[in-house]
Amino acid sequence: MTIVETGTLDQRFVNREEDTDDEVSNFNRPTDPYWSITNSVYTSLKCLFYTIVLGIYVAYASIGYSYLMNAKSIIKECHTSHLWIYVIITVLVFLPLRATYVYYIKSKDEHKFTKFICIISGCLCIDFVIALWGGVEYFVIPYLYNHSHNSTTYINISNINIAACNDLIQSNFGVYAYISFLIQISICIIVGILLIYESCNQFYYC
Repeated sequence: MTIVETGTLDQRFVNREEDTDDEVSNFNRPTDPYWSITNSVYTSLKCLFYTIVLGIYVAYASIGYSYLMNAKSIIKECHTSHLWIYVIITVLVFLPLRATYVYYIKSKDEHKFTKFICIISGCLCIDFVIALWGGVEYFVIPYLYNHSHNSTTYINISNINIAACNDLIQSNFGVYAYISFLIQISICIIVGILLIYESCNQFYYC
């Protein structure tokens, strides 16, 4: 009985010494010049990175707005096209969706796997649906307009300015919409592959 109590006391004493060492280490860490410089550099680089990302997004949105204003007359003539709505929605959701991807992928170990899968899958579905809509507006609808003479195409083009719609696709605004579509599709593919990979690792199928 005495031996057990002595062992228990010794173990408590060792644990207390370890806790004291940790407290001293944590207390002295902020005063360490090397640690302070490293932390300052890391914080500065992190702020610089976020500033660059925000600047790229602002430039991306500004260019889209400029092209939209320049193509306003063509958009009015091609009133059946909703490509401009697609571009506006893409710009609005671009940063929130990318930020959600980065946050949850970077900190996936801190969240439950089901929560990680649900949020990433939800954002991926939103991205994919918007990209699919953009693909239809950019590729499918102009194709149907230009091949409306085919008997298998049931489109009333009597009130459609096909030339204006073609000009819209070939304008800078159309190129901007095309690049936005490619970016969305690329991100959907990358995130989709990552999602499959994480699911395989979770359930040991890969």
